[in-house]
Amino acid sequence: MRILPELTQVRSPGYALTLLAESTTSAIYCSEAVSEPGVAPEDVGLKATRALLAEIEKGGCVDQRHQTLVLLLMVLGSEDVGRCRMGEPTPKTYVCRKLRKYFAVVI
Repeated sequence: MRILPELTQVRSPGYALTLLAESTTSAIYCSEAVSEPGVAPEDVGLKATRALLAEIEKGGCVDQRHQTLVLLLMVLGSEDVGRCRMGEPTPKTYVCRKLRKYFAVVI
């Protein structure tokens, strides 16, 4: 087996951090931060921590990046199961209104 020299010098694409916190009422809060070139790991951790605290302050259990995904899964899931508390909606979240009409979901 031969290892090509150009493959041994491949740089890492980076890293990410996901934080989860559970409240006393069993609500799960989450946030995520992704590294960028030249950013220290401590700064990524600080960014994720601040995002988690911001989501808790907004009162939602789903961070803004994942609102659309959660709503889509709720639309496609069983009608009597899906319930989620979210903070302020993002512009992408409004796409789910069109999905609701397409799938004929009644709220």
